[in-house]
Amino acid sequence: MITNKKRVLFNKKGDWSASKLGGLLLVILVIVVITFGVITKLGASGRQARGLYDSGDCDGDTAWNSIDKCPCLSTLGLESNELRGCPLGTSLEEANLDHQTCSWFMSDLQTCGGRSSGTCFVDTTDDDRIYLSSCEEDNEENCREKEDGDYKKRCDRVSEIAIGVTEEQEGLSGFWDLTVKKISVYDYEDNLQTTVENNIDGSVLFDLENRELSQEMKIQFEIKNLGEQTTTKPFFIAIEVCNEDKDESSCHEILSEEFEPLEALESRESEKLEVTIGTNGDACDGAGDTRCFVKVKVDSERDLAELDENNNKVWFFVRLINKQAEEVNWVKYKSIEIFANEGEGSEYQGIVLTTCQGFMGGGEGNDPEISPNCDTEDDDCDDEGETLTELPPLGCLVHASEDNDIFESDCGWAQARKASGLTHRSYQEIDIVGGVQITDGDNVGDLFTYHWQAKPEGSLLCGDDQHWYLCDGGSRSGKVLTIGERRFTCGSDFSWSEII
Repeated sequence: MITNKKRVLFNKKGDWSASKLGGLLLVILVIVVITFGVITKLGASGRQARGLYDSGDCDGDTAWNSIDKCPCLSTLGLESNELRGCPLGTSLEEANLDHQTCSWFMSDLQTCGGRSSGTCFVDTTDDDRIYLSSCEEDNEENCREKEDGDYKKRCDRVSEIAIGVTEEQEGLSGFWDLTVKKISVYDYEDNLQTTVENNIDGSVLFDLENRELSQEMKIQFEIKNLGEQTTTKPFFIAIEVCNEDKDESSCHEILSEEFEPLEALESRESEKLEVTIGTNGDACDGAGDTRCFVKVKVDSERDLAELDENNNKVWFFVRLINKQAEEVNWVKYKSIEIFANEGEGSEYQGIVLTTCQGFMGGGEGNDPEISPNCDTEDDDCDDEGETLTELPPLGCLVHASEDNDIFESDCGWAQARKASGLTHRSYQEIDIVGGVQITDGDNVGDLFTYHWQAKPEGSLLCGDDQHWYLCDGGSRSGKVLTIGERRFTCGSDFSWSEII
């Protein structure tokens, strides 16, 4: 049997017969033709709509195309529970149609012109634009080309006009709507101070009678789900202290409590929550008569997106008067010294050389200064008249010494503007007022065009009393310094921040 099979292909000498060789070549030719046809077909795949399986996001709603049931239909922040990436209220049929046509090709046609819905789609959300399932044969001249030679798809068009969804808008959506219906504010003895309805600001005044630095109070609120559906996840009540302009960027959270889901149309009253206003750098912190707004907000962060995101907070105004003066053991300096070599250039960055609880120089040449006064760099500016040895009238004293490589350093001083400062984390120009006073030499003014950083011990701030105040954390962390009408908090990171 094996011998017979061999004879079909080989002659007695084992060579190919001409007829059989020709047949084999014909078979190979047929295979080549078929393969070429397949390759050509594959080459035209860019002209036929295919599914979107990439990691892009056509509609900008943060659901990747690979998982988005509506890749060309943005949620706009209100996402369906059942269909990932689809707007609230989308049916399964609508989702399937969007998913199918998102990869179709943009056409210059004005109508489908008798084409079936299986090959032509009218996007009623975008000026009735026409999209075709393929750009082959008769359709090719109607398809719109991109610069790279490919045809433009519906996904490309949607990406151009998509508004996008921010992190604040993201969330699982449903027919629920949380709102703060009413809040009641009590003092620490449970005396009712004010009641606040939704959309109507309340107001409360606390007289601290020079006995307290801050005010304890209790807040009780009634919340309601205005929607027809039970919230699927827990939510939070946040209490924040903001400035009297209601500037959201000024808000400082003082309490956050989690609550279980609400049934449809259910109302719920909370317990009285205890908070303290006028401390830890909030907008009512600081000396004197302070004013702020307290915001009570019900929300679920990014877990739930509601039908109405604008009815979930209420405000009440707080004024604290006759606050007890707080004594803070600030570290203060009467002067600081900056030093650089001559000709460093305006891009130079340096660190404050000396912080002095007295004044720089003012003695006799190389003789050591008497504490709390301090020697200037190399004692070059210690002679009387080369430095200022009294507090300046407009701001805080900055002494400058510049090494000129030939003689003793050039000397001078300037005043930093009140409420300006130097951080220990980055470099900046010193904000001066009143100009530079040159006491020796002629180039020391250049130092006030350089960029400076406070010493690692902490940040500096120019106070009302023409003293530099050091923020070095510790017992001074969270304490407030008032400069004119402005208030600043010393943070645990050794940085000053303004209470706005």
